[in-house]
Amino acid sequence: MLTSWPLVGREQELERVSELLHGGACGGVVFAGAAGVGKTRLAREALAAARAMGFTGDWAVGTRSAASIPFGALSHLLPPGRDASSEHLDMLRATVGHLARRADGRRLVLAVDDAHLLDDGSATLVRHLAEVSDTFLIVTVRSGEPTPDGIVALWKDELAERVEVGPLPAPDIDRLLVMALDGPVDDATLQHVGQVAQGNALYLRELVVGAIETGALWRTGGVWRLHSALIPPPRLSELIEARLGRLDEQARLGLELLAFGEPLGAEALERLVPLAALEQAERSGLIALEQQQRRVQARLAHPLYGEVLRRNTPAIRARNVCRRLAEAVTATGIRRADDVLRVATWSLDAGGACDAAILTAASRRATQTFDYVLAERLARRAVDAKGGVQARWALGDALIGRGDSAGGEAVLAELAPLCRGDAARARLALRRASNLLFGPGQVTAAEDLLRAAAALTVDPGWRGELAAFQATCLMWGGRTGDALAGARSVIEQDVAGRALLSALVIGGLTAALCGHGDQALAYVARGEQLVGEHADDLPLSPLQLAVNRCLAHLLMGRLEQAEAEARAGYDHALRARWTDACASWTQWLGHITLHRGQPRSALGWLRKSAVLLRERDRFGTLPAVLADCASAAAVAGDPHAASDALREAETQRRREPFSLYFEQARPWVSAARGERATAVQLAMEAADHGLRRGALGWAVVSMHDIARLGNPSAAALRIGPVAGQIDGEAVTAYAAHVDALVARDGRRLDDAATRFDALGFTLLAAEAAAEAAQAHRAESRVASALASTKRATQLADLCEGARTPALELLDPLPLTLREHQIAALAASGLSSRAIARDLVLSARTVDNHLSNIYAKMGVTGRTQLADRLT
Repeated sequence: MLTSWPLVGREQELERVSELLHGGACGGVVFAGAAGVGKTRLAREALAAARAMGFTGDWAVGTRSAASIPFGALSHLLPPGRDASSEHLDMLRATVGHLARRADGRRLVLAVDDAHLLDDGSATLVRHLAEVSDTFLIVTVRSGEPTPDGIVALWKDELAERVEVGPLPAPDIDRLLVMALDGPVDDATLQHVGQVAQGNALYLRELVVGAIETGALWRTGGVWRLHSALIPPPRLSELIEARLGRLDEQARLGLELLAFGEPLGAEALERLVPLAALEQAERSGLIALEQQQRRVQARLAHPLYGEVLRRNTPAIRARNVCRRLAEAVTATGIRRADDVLRVATWSLDAGGACDAAILTAASRRATQTFDYVLAERLARRAVDAKGGVQARWALGDALIGRGDSAGGEAVLAELAPLCRGDAARARLALRRASNLLFGPGQVTAAEDLLRAAAALTVDPGWRGELAAFQATCLMWGGRTGDALAGARSVIEQDVAGRALLSALVIGGLTAALCGHGDQALAYVARGEQLVGEHADDLPLSPLQLAVNRCLAHLLMGRLEQAEAEARAGYDHALRARWTDACASWTQWLGHITLHRGQPRSALGWLRKSAVLLRERDRFGTLPAVLADCASAAAVAGDPHAASDALREAETQRRREPFSLYFEQARPWVSAARGERATAVQLAMEAADHGLRRGALGWAVVSMHDIARLGNPSAAALRIGPVAGQIDGEAVTAYAAHVDALVARDGRRLDDAATRFDALGFTLLAAEAAAEAAQAHRAESRVASALASTKRATQLADLCEGARTPALELLDPLPLTLREHQIAALAASGLSSRAIARDLVLSARTVDNHLSNIYAKMGVTGRTQLADRLT
């Protein structure tokens, strides 16, 4: 980590200082802003810039201790032999002369930090310098603090320009953190640290340094990531506590209530704390009110205030605060979804009793918001409070959410004899089967549970949902086509509610994989109409539907729509702090970026996903992500990294659906090693395996890879019979490219490049253009070959150094060094005579070279030559 943090996001302010300094019409600048936003650092940078330009610079700072001494902050600027007892006006004049002599003919730039703390004499001197001398002032003041009249006059009388220095915007905070840590930072960490720091550079630095010292922030997999809570270090806590300590007892109570309970309705808070105390806290900038629909909500003005207050509130007082909060909200009625969670948590923190039903409901709400640790705590208390089956069920859900599949299954299995009736029996079987399938990957055990429950179930809706999850088991067993058939069967039974939503989820996924993208999108659209009423029962369904839409768009060749879906999903997951979804969406963003032909950017996304999955891999997707890393590294031309990633992936326990990723990665890793024949053979095996599964939409990518790796005839034998069964523009482009390769038709390969480029497959477009150039050269079409080469080069330049067999066909322009020189000069507009003079050649020799250049490049004159070279 850097010991000296860079200045980020203040370029406009520094540029304004430079403008004012050189303009001469203004005597300085006053930077005003809240504590910690970076005014001091900005002033120091501005002063250093002025010194670098040849100005004389001095620095002074106001302090509370120096304010009790006349001219205390500026004593080092006073002329020798003068002290504070000197006559006032005489002192001002003498100081102006003294500083002018010290500047030795150069303009003085004086920076005064924290000028709101200056004594009256110092403030008057600063104003006097602005009025009667050529001194340029750089002054900082804290907004909202009493400021001496002499300093206020600087901007009031237009002696200096006042510039408000606000909090750093989120992108600048992110950039500063990455630069300070000297490496990539996990996006969730960036977001959380940014939210806590609230644009305050001082807070940011103290938080980050403290987090590194305590081990909360460390680098894993090359990425910095927060692994535990972000706690203000002692120095920062002292700064904040000093501000909070100025309040009276009642105002402090109001802040404590918010620290443990925010947001709170303003009316509820006013019933707990006198209005005058709340007004005092608001005037001090410690409380913020915001309108939410018809309610006014109160919050602490900064997230760190809550952290410091909670840490510094004595235990007995904290219990009392939590008790009062629980009583207040209970008295007004538990009306909102989160109220039950807050009341239950406050009751536990207060050490009091809480109704088992409220604890159970709170546990379920915590599970829905992905706070599984809290969910488990609440559920265990509900079980202790004799909450019965529902409490134990909530405990099982919480354990599964935390990643303890075995513990969750043990709790839920004990409930089987107690669950009677179709609804209870089917719900329990579905929950247990889901855990067995997505946790330890026990497909057969999950199917046995579902069959046993179906045999005892009469209700059509529950039978339909059990059948839908049986289709999911087929999918995870590697039978994609059969899974789609099972899902369709349920959908066509005209079931409703949960059963239909479950069938649409697995139906959308398998339809996309099977190449039926239009049907997949239709299933997603139907499913989204049902999500709202079943969000509590099927909380993963919104994520699953969004992933299905992303996959369908990707396999159909609609990269822009796929990327937009993935970015929207990722942004939502970051806001919700949902780690599982963040890991999923970063994987998809990496996969999409790899399809675009940007392997290094793809690796960035995929490594972020791997970092998250190494901490928690609920669905066993880490091997698939590592396989994608291997593909990206191979295309980036790094066979060692590709081999390492594939080797690590193969050591992981692999789920059957993710075998598709391995099969697509292996050929490219072999190609990166130079094993072309093996690469083609592996691509053919991947395509054939996908066909056997029924996953045509995925398999067609491997079919196209066969051609890319050097055997278009084998690719044509596979892609031709299935192309008409697959939806979307991608398969049409793949098939046309393969046919053009088989025919060695340069014009059709140029058309393939155009089609790929329009779809956003930049690397595929570059490859097709390079292949077109080779085909044109074989037919002695020099101009066409050069045009295709130029296009391929331009496209390849967008692919981050990608290295594939097709791009190896790219040749530089076939000109000698002398021809390059003459071509460049001719394209710039020089005559043959001028070129001859510059290169010490005869004009005839230059003309002979130009004739060869025109022939090689397929042009007829200087104008076309200039176009070709640009």
